Amino acid sequence: MVPDTITASESDSRMVYAYSAVIDGFAAKLIPAKIESMMTKEGFLHIYPDKPLRLQTTHSPQFLGLSPKDATIPQEVEGVDAGLDFNSSHCNKKLIGAQAFNEGALALKLNVSDSPRDDDGHGAHTATTAAGRFVAGVELLGSISGTAEGTAPLSHLAMYKVCYAQECVPSDILAGLEKAILDGVDVLSISVGFEYFAIGAFEAMRKGRAFFVSCAAGNYGPDEGSVMGGTPGAPWVLTVGASTMDRELQADTKLGNGQTIAVQSLFQSKDFKPTLFSLVHLVSNPNCNGSLSTKVIYGKVLLCELDVVITMETYLSFLEGGGVAMIVCNPENVPFQNALIADILPVSNVNFYDGNKIRTYINSTRNPKAGVVFKGSVFGKAVAPMVGFVLLERAKRTIMTTADIVDDKAKPIKDHDYNLASVFKRTVTNVGDAESSYEVEVVQPVGVSVEVNPTKLSFIKANEKQEYRATFLRKANRLSSHSQGHVMWRSGSKYQLSSPIAVVLSENLNF
Repeated sequence: MVPDTITASESDSRMVYAYSAVIDGFAAKLIPAKIESMMTKEGFLHIYPDKPLRLQTTHSPQFLGLSPKDATIPQEVEGVDAGLDFNSSHCNKKLIGAQAFNEGALALKLNVSDSPRDDDGHGAHTATTAAGRFVAGVELLGSISGTAEGTAPLSHLAMYKVCYAQECVPSDILAGLEKAILDGVDVLSISVGFEYFAIGAFEAMRKGRAFFVSCAAGNYGPDEGSVMGGTPGAPWVLTVGASTMDRELQADTKLGNGQTIAVQSLFQSKDFKPTLFSLVHLVSNPNCNGSLSTKVIYGKVLLCELDVVITMETYLSFLEGGGVAMIVCNPENVPFQNALIADILPVSNVNFYDGNKIRTYINSTRNPKAGVVFKGSVFGKAVAPMVGFVLLERAKRTIMTTADIVDDKAKPIKDHDYNLASVFKRTVTNVGDAESSYEVEVVQPVGVSVEVNPTKLSFIKANEKQEYRATFLRKANRLSSHSQGHVMWRSGSKYQLSSPIAVVLSENLNF
């Protein structure tokens, strides 16, 4: 409640949101003295400062093994007229509602609109990824053509706008979450993740609300601790991060000494000749910043060291100056993470270490040469999925996932790592035959012993719940080591449930 030292009119002017479904609390504009007074009140639990947070394909559904029929149809959702440029006539059989929540942003004096329309394309992008209908004939610069679709293309969409110009305020996000829950949505997909959201989703589920929550893992990584916000440690929230897939836009970078470096490139021209041209590296401008000299680049392949991004000015001056192709190599601090750019000219992206090979070759000869052979879209050759290494910051907030533990080549998925506490308890539900029993099979991670108790679960009815406990004990002091295993429950040859395990062994003997 608001401190009793302010009047009702003051309360009205300072109140931003009152919540009931996601948390038992409110968002308000309060000075430090009022906060200190509130903290002395009976029933006070916690206070969070409101502050802006940052926001976070055609083959993906097939790669994930999803069917076009895998769709979620929500209950009736309220469609609300909001803003001068959006009304109920803009809704259709796909978009059945749109609302905007900006009181928190206004309280922080951010420049925001009242319209639920997308400001910069981020909302439309994430919405189509989640629920876009089938669009035939999609391509990117002539490559990866096919039919594009969202993960659940037959579902309806209700939009709850809580972010403005790449900034999202937690109080607005909780307000949007609350309204979506009260509207009766079945799936919440949000491309931000932070601790308050996880708390709100948990509280709503604790109160008996039935819905599924998916959050973004963020755009950072793959360093340890780079998963965004507090949601990665919340088992009731699906935290989604990027992984590789079995499709590559392949190209070969060929050097005059006979070396061939396999790379990827969004530029895939069928008319580009696989010829070796003179190769240049601008020592005075290794990042290829700004306008480039025609005399230096005409008829040549240019090696550029990626700093932040190759600018449009550089691209245009390279084209106008008669350059043949670019080889863009990653910096040392991001050696492998190739960010493919929608290139308007022949570009091959190489990692830092391959870039070193090219630099060594250039320094070894007076007439270095290079060329690029574009090979188009290739499916099934890349090992996938692979995900960035993840280390949760709080070891007590753990999750075991029921997911594939091997890639498409039947090998263990690489770097799928989560911190696990030494002891945890899990509840399982019998969704198989009414009378059934499951026996446990444990594959222990190297350096860790895993004991599961009980070793057998016997059910007498459908949807019956039972618990088991797993204890992890460290066998040896293996520094900076990662190892994997799994807990498998089997009911004969008919049913099986696998929970992959990945551990990080550090200098701390408690993991």
